[in-house]
Amino acid sequence: MKKESEFEVVRAFSHILGLPNKTDGSLFIYKGEKGKSKKPDGYYFYDGITFILDAKAPNEKFTGQLKDYMELESNENFIGFEYNKTEFRCYVNGKLIKDELTLKDKEYYKEKYFPKRINNEQIVNSGALKLANLFRNSKIDKQMNVPFIGAVMLCMKFLESDYIDLTSTATILKSIKQGINEILVDKDIPITKKEKKRFILRILDDSSLNRAKSEDLFTIIQEISTIYNFIHISADDYKGHDIMNNFLKVFRRWNSVNANEKGEVFTPDHIANLMYSLAYCSKDSEILDPTCGSGTFLTNAMANMFNEIDPKLENLHETQKNIKQNRLIGIETNEFNATLAGINMMLHGDGASQIYNADCFERLPSLQNMYNRVLMNPPFAQSDIELKFVYETLYYMRDDGFLATIVPKSCVSGTIEANVSYLSKIFKIANLKAVISLPTNLFYPVGANTCIIVLHKTSIKENKTILINCLNDGFEVVNKARICKSDEWDNIKNEILKAYLENDFTKNRAIIKTDLQANDELLFEAYSSHRNAMIQEEVYTRYIREAVSAKVLCGFELHKNTLKKNAIWDTAFEDFSISDLIIKIGKGREKKSIDRKIENKYPKNGIPLIIAKKDNNGIGGAKLRDEIEQVYSDKICIISGGDGGGGKTYYCEFEFCATNFVMICDFANCIKDKMDKFAKYFLAITISETLFKTIGHGRTISEVPNINIKLPITAKKEIDFAYMSNYIQKIQYAEFL
Repeated sequence: MKKESEFEVVRAFSHILGLPNKTDGSLFIYKGEKGKSKKPDGYYFYDGITFILDAKAPNEKFTGQLKDYMELESNENFIGFEYNKTEFRCYVNGKLIKDELTLKDKEYYKEKYFPKRINNEQIVNSGALKLANLFRNSKIDKQMNVPFIGAVMLCMKFLESDYIDLTSTATILKSIKQGINEILVDKDIPITKKEKKRFILRILDDSSLNRAKSEDLFTIIQEISTIYNFIHISADDYKGHDIMNNFLKVFRRWNSVNANEKGEVFTPDHIANLMYSLAYCSKDSEILDPTCGSGTFLTNAMANMFNEIDPKLENLHETQKNIKQNRLIGIETNEFNATLAGINMMLHGDGASQIYNADCFERLPSLQNMYNRVLMNPPFAQSDIELKFVYETLYYMRDDGFLATIVPKSCVSGTIEANVSYLSKIFKIANLKAVISLPTNLFYPVGANTCIIVLHKTSIKENKTILINCLNDGFEVVNKARICKSDEWDNIKNEILKAYLENDFTKNRAIIKTDLQANDELLFEAYSSHRNAMIQEEVYTRYIREAVSAKVLCGFELHKNTLKKNAIWDTAFEDFSISDLIIKIGKGREKKSIDRKIENKYPKNGIPLIIAKKDNNGIGGAKLRDEIEQVYSDKICIISGGDGGGGKTYYCEFEFCATNFVMICDFANCIKDKMDKFAKYFLAITISETLFKTIGHGRTISEVPNINIKLPITAKKEIDFAYMSNYIQKIQYAEFL
């Protein structure tokens, strides 16, 4: 009887474990002594777990190889096996589990030893940081890193043979070149792929790569291999959670190439997928991204389009091929980014044929009427303003098409002449369907106040626009990355789409406006508060405490007032517009930036200076009277811009001056004589909590906003100023106001 071979043992093991073996001798897993590579007989990945196999033919003895593999394994969650059909040993994270006597399937080991699902994305992010350090330590030019990673991953995806010769740096790079030539055969590929092939081959000739030590390149390839095998990019099982995109984005963020990337931000996948729905995209759409960068919108769109295919009704692979070759178009002016986008698309299923390295304004005319959907995030703060990209792309799109783009909020603030001009042109050929306000830290670590605008190109005019609040997307910054720890984003996304598609929403999620013009502020924050209507007592207490502290800092003598402190009675509250309660009289006359010589300085007899500050009643220092443009008193101050205190509102009964980031307001005549200073503090605090954080970089206000706040009312449905005064007088330290 023929003796069973080691190969047959490995195949039987793989069948029982229920996973494909990731090494056939071609994957370089470990590096041993003197640079010699070590290749286990079996190497498997599942939900962040690595399975390592040392196999022998039946009855052959083990020689300790598994121990070497386990000591070299970089993934902290691994299981090792020794298996020859007659002997079986199982090691979890390097420790022998004596009661594991027979081989089980992957689910058994996952549920028993790693029941909590491993976040593959976090492992990949961790690998990206390690990889960035490896490149840095090897002194390889930063510009080469990402294309080199892409070239190696392309070889891993498309080649099955042992394609890398580890003898030297020269043979390593030569092997990768041969692999790229084998994958991208000139006679079979369009010019767009030939451009990317030439770029990759040119990268591999780089002097810093060729000077790198062979052991450094080996370690880099080993780490790329590990990362690659934690990324699932099968076209037949495309879930849309694009870890590959995230890896490339995170890696480039940590390993920023050069100063030319200023203005380049990477769109998070969850926002890209939201925009796919907002633009009514489907598998039958022709989708263009005219500033595609590394290809986030296109790869996410491909994922969604693949998921919409019904194999029962159409040929899966033919439909996928049609999508990849004909329904996804990208333009990118930067050769580096265009190549990265092409690599990204090839890794996701070879959809790189229509990725053009070109100036989008020059390329767009040749694409006229070839697309009916646009997903984009144009470069910020460059020589061409963002809305120029929007208008030109919209102009060449087919009629009845939809465009969804991210832009800075300053584009829709109604205050910048160039933006107003472009919006006027845009509104002549398209309807503004929606504007969605996005979180300030969406592009962490870059801070940017942005929104999504959705446009419908049509000759049939509509005058209704929905303004949607997505200022919180459920993500938090954890370990230098934005992470959604629960299903909060899914709930938020569902609410946004329900508002957009069905007009079903709460007032804190959206508001519908009609007849919006190009010079209007086109943001949810401009018309609606997204805060809870009622403000807690501790909030009023904090403001009062800060107001008293600010008086002490400024050298005011505190006089203890005799307070009423009557019991607070139950009362009803109703909405009142801020613009009906206070009126703008101007803006502060002092320069925007506080002079460092006076910051937090309070000279005797100085006049307090109100600045764009979120605490200390807005006071940032004091100026001498003869240095001041204008002095005010008994007025309300609203911080009208800036990143810190935007929207904070303060009542200043004392003399003060203010910078021109501060809007100075008086009380409307209809209420001015009905309020004592305590009621005025109540009103200012209520306004402040409504406006704070709705104003920041990219958004300012120049007029008192027409936004409602809740105030107590009397039986006659009038504002109950007595209640407001009494409420503040009962708060600790109010006697020193």
